[in-house]
Amino acid sequence: MNFDYHMTEQKNRIPELLAPAGNKESLIGAFNAGADAVYLAGERFGARAYASNFSMEDLIGAIHYAHLFNRKIYLTVNTLIKNTELREMADFLRPYYEAGLDGIIVQDLGVFYLVREFFPGLEIHISTQMTITGSYGATLMKQLGACRVVPARELTLEEIRSIKKSCDIEIETFIHGAMCYSYSGACLFSSMLGGRSGNRGRCAQPCRLSYQVISPDLKRERNVHDTYCISMKDMCTIDMIPQMVDSGIDSFKIEGRMKKSEYAAGVSSIYRKYLDVCKDENNSFQITKQDREFLEKLYTRSLQHTGYYDQHNGRDMITLEKPSYNGTDDQLLEMIREKYLSSTLKRTAQFFVKITPGEALAYTLTCNDMTVTGNGEIVQKAQNRPLEQDEVKKQLNKTGNTNIVFDQIEIELSPDSFISLKALNEIRRNAILSLEEALLSDYKRNLPDADMIINFDQAEKKQADKEDSMKSASAYQTKTAVSVSTSEQIRRVIKFKYVKKIYIPADLILNHENQRAMYYNPIWDTLIEWDGEVHIILPQIIRDIPFGLEGHDYYDKMLSLLKQDRVNGFLVKSMDALGYLISNHMADHMHEKEITADAGIYQFNAFSNRLLDPYVDHFTIPYELNLPELLQVGIHNMEIPVYGRIPMMISANCVRKTSSGCDMGNRTEYYDFAVKENALYLRDRYQTDFPVVCDCTHCHNTIYNSVPLSLHQYIERFSKEQPYAYRIDLTIESGAETDSVMMYFSSLKEGEKPSGEPPYKNYTKGHLARGVE
Repeated sequence: MNFDYHMTEQKNRIPELLAPAGNKESLIGAFNAGADAVYLAGERFGARAYASNFSMEDLIGAIHYAHLFNRKIYLTVNTLIKNTELREMADFLRPYYEAGLDGIIVQDLGVFYLVREFFPGLEIHISTQMTITGSYGATLMKQLGACRVVPARELTLEEIRSIKKSCDIEIETFIHGAMCYSYSGACLFSSMLGGRSGNRGRCAQPCRLSYQVISPDLKRERNVHDTYCISMKDMCTIDMIPQMVDSGIDSFKIEGRMKKSEYAAGVSSIYRKYLDVCKDENNSFQITKQDREFLEKLYTRSLQHTGYYDQHNGRDMITLEKPSYNGTDDQLLEMIREKYLSSTLKRTAQFFVKITPGEALAYTLTCNDMTVTGNGEIVQKAQNRPLEQDEVKKQLNKTGNTNIVFDQIEIELSPDSFISLKALNEIRRNAILSLEEALLSDYKRNLPDADMIINFDQAEKKQADKEDSMKSASAYQTKTAVSVSTSEQIRRVIKFKYVKKIYIPADLILNHENQRAMYYNPIWDTLIEWDGEVHIILPQIIRDIPFGLEGHDYYDKMLSLLKQDRVNGFLVKSMDALGYLISNHMADHMHEKEITADAGIYQFNAFSNRLLDPYVDHFTIPYELNLPELLQVGIHNMEIPVYGRIPMMISANCVRKTSSGCDMGNRTEYYDFAVKENALYLRDRYQTDFPVVCDCTHCHNTIYNSVPLSLHQYIERFSKEQPYAYRIDLTIESGAETDSVMMYFSSLKEGEKPSGEPPYKNYTKGHLARGVE
């Protein structure tokens, strides 16, 4: 395939090539194959808990090795961190910070805060696990202190250009490897089904299993046989390199820390080759058949696709057939091993040695602009056979497996000189160590013990004092809030006087048939006699370019909605939604209206809310902590979902489109459509059905748990901690089901446990009893 390309604003600017390193051998292979940087994990806190990963000694050695050759090391701490792990995290990071670690990739807001406050100068990179989908989120991350963002893999190149234009922040994107069906960081499927949390690096990959698509609206199965309808093809963008370079991407990232060393080296070598072609815009860009086959043979899952860069979604992105890995040619692996894994990089230096009887053995070692000098033992006068030039040179050249080799050795040798071979070996070792130390000196940092301990203790105390002061100042009764999805649910909910706060999706109002007269919209008419608070739910996914029915003026309309006097606040489900509010800072409106962060803005530890305190009034408990862990974080400023279906996946791809084709044009009222009679279902091998709601307004799917979460047994325990609010989340419930749920939880107004059995037969307590590893 040929491309004529012209790198307009990015002329001759070549992105960093970033490779995975699951172990030391992978790191060596990646650097030998041309990677500019590698990302890796230590023995804890990485998103690939089952990878080999690096011991502390090996990781420090990797940092030093990379810096000797002007390469970089990024440490992945892209998991959620529990409260008891915060101090361990600080201790874990310290040796790597002092060794000169180049950057840290984070998902957890508490880790972000910890690094920003306690490890000055360490670059913070936002993991794709934080689900940044547009300029609003990227801008917010920059304001908070990040210098690089890894946006969601679902973005197109046009959207990446938009982020780059709107926000002066580095952008790192995946170019090759496995793809998740869900937006990364928004998947709880593995966690809720088996306790293996993707947010803790232990995903069991339920998306790689087969499912039937059930469509009750048609009273038939869409797929008679099981298909792998949520298993994505692997990404390969080798043909798109010129366009991707032109889009302004700063770092090309290869997925695969769990894969073999040959994979990291082999894939890096091919992308390095074609990135170098782009250095000269006069070159003809053409992928050879040999190189294409090379990539296809390296641990590829079934088929490859270019991912989302040039399309929003589609059946052709899904494997459908069993997603097993293709076989890998043994001869190819052996070639890669011989070429890239059999030796390490070397730096050349010039060694000068002066050997004079009665004086200390002196050396000067030079590498580029760096020179070190030193002395060894006193040189003796030869009693028998004096030293010879060749003998000294041979000994000094024995650099072995060090990182330095000598391309020039000069020896000033006085006659009748004698010194032991041991002394020559010693000055060679000392000279190399001194040179390496000098070359690495600019990278290293110092963090005094006292400062670290005092600062950390003060931060913990400040958080505890804040929680205590909020409790002691509290004179209010815990509120009851309800989030709805349909107009029918609104009509049912407001009949229950114990509800003080209702969350209504912006889409439900804006998509209504009478949206042209917004204030007189029938939804507002429904609420005229209700004196409770009205809060607007911002869209789960906010992107720079619309792909659904929302249109280019959607966010202007939403801003007008948010400014309505009847609106008391907002529920944000993502950093982009929060960034949208901050960017439009609502001028005179922000200080009058509450902002509540939903469960997807994870509050896993006591530092998590510190980062967003200036913007967010209240938070929502995360779904993956158990009760003792929640109490350690502190729930006084939290909303607690006591009922509702947990969203297991949010996907830019569409189960309906994959199974039978897109019918977006027939949908204008997404939320009112999302009732049980019309939802799709994924049926697994145990005959369990998971509801799938197709959001055609913003063109994404939400896959919900098969049964609702119900925490009715814990309400009295929660009430002792004075949480801010209990919340009932309604999704696919019918009018009658809404009534029964609302009646069952009517005792919330007294902070008491509901009496009797719940009206729904099956439910889950989530992780409140067990938690996740």
